[in-house]
Amino acid sequence: IQKECVREFIGEGHRLFDLKRWGIGMKRNAQTACISILAGGTTIYEMQKSADDPQFVWPIPQYELQNNPNFGEQNEGYRN
Repeated sequence: IQKECVREFIGEGHRLFDLKRWGIGMKRNAQTACISILAGGTTIYEMQKSADDPQFVWPIPQYELQNNPNFGEQNEGYRN
């Protein structure tokens, strides 16, 4: 199922959520990081995050936290 999801949803923005849901970390090597250069970036760096790393998820936008008092707290790792 995991391999099929990769093939079926390529380029649709589901991959990060699938990795988090399945408890699989991510590893970006220099070869896959070259995509950032092609997209106008200026650096190539390797990165590895485990599924339980707090920065494996994005921060909740500040306006979401301000507009909804019941929302809760910022994701771990992004708190001030």
